[in-house]
Amino acid sequence: MGVLRGHVELSAEEFVCRLCSNADASEYLIGCPDYFLNNRLVVDYLRCNKCKMVQQHPIPKDIQSLYSNYPIHRPRNFFQRLARRLFHKIYFQPQENSKNKVLLDYGCGDGSFLQEVKENFKQAFGYEPGKDYAVNLSKRLEEIEVFGNKEKLLSEKTNTFDIVTAHFVVEHLDDLHGTFMIFNKLLKRNGFLYIAVPNIGSWESLLFKRKWHGLDAPRHLLFPELVHFKFLAEKYKFSDLKTRYAPFSNTLAASMSTTLFGRYSGFIMALLTLPSWVVSLFAPQGSLVVEMRKSGELMEDAD
Repeated sequence: MGVLRGHVELSAEEFVCRLCSNADASEYLIGCPDYFLNNRLVVDYLRCNKCKMVQQHPIPKDIQSLYSNYPIHRPRNFFQRLARRLFHKIYFQPQENSKNKVLLDYGCGDGSFLQEVKENFKQAFGYEPGKDYAVNLSKRLEEIEVFGNKEKLLSEKTNTFDIVTAHFVVEHLDDLHGTFMIFNKLLKRNGFLYIAVPNIGSWESLLFKRKWHGLDAPRHLLFPELVHFKFLAEKYKFSDLKTRYAPFSNTLAASMSTTLFGRYSGFIMALLTLPSWVVSLFAPQGSLVVEMRKSGELMEDAD
């Protein structure tokens, strides 16, 4: 039997780090409410005392229940779309001519990134969990196929993609090792993986603490940093790892809104987007961008 908080059942398991399997951790942020959707669930974040990765513990037993009202699939307003588009241009910088390349956006959300880049690629595909949603999104995006089932994606598209992108996806997943195994399987040899995650070590995170929008409790489960991506790259046959920071004004504006008014406000966030962009451009630490190249195939028993 798990622990009930805000009508959500949390796992009663003892702490085990999702990266290094260490069983010893220290408190990082305790009692973090859901400022974004304002539900009654409050969660805790611990830092592993071995690898130092921050992660939520305990986590909800039914993770999908956290997304029943999540607006990732809803149309964004003008300011949100503009901020996303500018971020994508900074975040996504393919090294080679992409006209003959095949791309997968893993965790494609509303498909806006795919719509922006599809003309630059030979083919573009998406993956977003949920069969019905994926089917409807494929129809809306017309020439882009969106997979809603991970097993179907792997069975049909192993060693298919020249580029896999996963922007603001990894922090939602509780299995880093399984996710990187999937990335390796989907990419061709010498294919590139692009990942963007909220930067838990940023000045924004340290300043806003529980009210940092990048925390997005309880949906963000873990926060890998550069040292953790280096470990995963080596274990799952990736090389040529490069990192940079990228400005993302949506996170900063939402953090300021929550700090000023005690809750997230889309209207206030829109008003703060422009000044947030100015601050983010001069101090772009809010998001960590990681690029790496697949250098080999995994053995079947790699885990």
